[in-house]
Amino acid sequence: MFFLLLLSIFTFISALGTFIIERYSFSNAPFLKNINSEKPIETSLTIIIPAYNEELNIAKCLKSLSEIKRPSVNFKILVVDDLSTDKTFLEAKNLKENIFKNSKELEIISSGKRPEDKNWVGKNWPCYVGSKKINSEWILFIDADVILGKNCIYNALFKAREDNVDLLSLAPKVNCNCLAEWMVQPRRRRRRKGRRRKRIRRRKRKTRISTRRSRKRRRRGFYTFQVQFFHDSF
Repeated sequence: MFFLLLLSIFTFISALGTFIIERYSFSNAPFLKNINSEKPIETSLTIIIPAYNEELNIAKCLKSLSEIKRPSVNFKILVVDDLSTDKTFLEAKNLKENIFKNSKELEIISSGKRPEDKNWVGKNWPCYVGSKKINSEWILFIDADVILGKNCIYNALFKAREDNVDLLSLAPKVNCNCLAEWMVQPRRRRRRKGRRRKRIRRRKRKTRISTRRSRKRRRRGFYTFQVQFFHDSF
């Protein structure tokens, strides 16, 4: 009994310490600036969305993309279905017809069967297939359950070009559904009234930024655990 009590205390202290450290780190991290310009940025961007059994999420993701501020002159969305066993592919096709009015800016393809001689794990394969089918200067990889705010992509692309970086990685604010998630996931710090709130949303989540320079100029792209950009052949 005494051992279980000590274990419980240790677990609680560890969780509390993790919460305090993450809260401090994210509260002091940089945020994207909101850019008021409505003019598309003079570059090309393709958003690649790998999807596997995302029938329940793909609609919200694509609907949010249909409402964003146009980020670049040449812009395209590519959904790569990873041989889903549900109706992900059909749902995406329906959205293209009903929401995007069969626009050529949205393309839905299948990743095809994975090579048996190589060990492709998770969404790496559809991301690879998608990246080989486009030639834009910038690539943005997002998950199929991400919901983006209207200015999110525009602000991120502007930031990457302004800072002359090849890779821009965004850490979205996660919507927590239980106490355990709330303790370990980064949460938005409440701001005083009167201060502007700049939001990049995945279900209303604020985004922190980390950037990294590379020695060579390559294809720029956004790529993340949820949202990321990187340049040319990064």
